[in-house]
Amino acid sequence: MGAIAAAGVVATETDTALTGTLAYSQSLLQWALLGVGGTVALLIGTTTHRSPPQPLLRLLYYLFPAGWALLGVSIHFSTRVHQAYLAYYWSPHRDAFGTMTTISSDLDSQESLFFFGVGVLAVWLIAYVIWWIHTPEETRPKGADKP
Repeated sequence: MGAIAAAGVVATETDTALTGTLAYSQSLLQWALLGVGGTVALLIGTTTHRSPPQPLLRLLYYLFPAGWALLGVSIHFSTRVHQAYLAYYWSPHRDAFGTMTTISSDLDSQESLFFFGVGVLAVWLIAYVIWWIHTPEETRPKGADKP
């Protein structure tokens, strides 16, 4: 239940709601970090991944920086949610309505940017899978079909 419950104070409905909201924000943060890390690992951490030889299809790789930027801003809003949460609990003059308004706005931004970022990365993945399916094995770059 957060710092309040740890101090032995009975948690209110507001405290419970804020704790649940913080947990959701933390979950989105972890998924965003996983998405960024996974795509970076895909691009630089494997020798078997090859891009399509067609220049037009290689342009799809510009979706990675766009997806990373959206996920990065989502991560920024996650830190704002956490800051508002901590400010509420450590403030001697608690403003539950103001805190919930701030957290709600920041969480909405975090969630929207997260889903847009994942959507951008999903567009790349769908295009890559379509290219992979429709490209004959003999024309694929060497090593691209090995795990």
